[in-house]
Amino acid sequence: MVGHSWEALLPLWVEENLGKPIEELRVRHYTVLASDSQRSAVVELVARGRQWFVKGFAD
Repeated sequence: MVGHSWEALLPLWVEENLGKPIEELRVRHYTVLASDSQRSAVVELVARGRQWFVKGFAD
C-alpha cells in the first residue's frame, strides 16, 4: 500500500544535468507500507528514470 508519494527535479543548473530531458531529472519518492501476518515496515522507495532504489525503511 502506497502511503505518500511526491516528485522532485534534480537541479537543472548543475553541469552534469545540462541538456538532459526533464524525465531523466525527475525523481519520484514513495513511502510504502509492507506487511505480512507477523511484521510490518514502512519503506521509502526512490525512482530515477528506470532505476529504483530503497532509500530507507522503518520496522
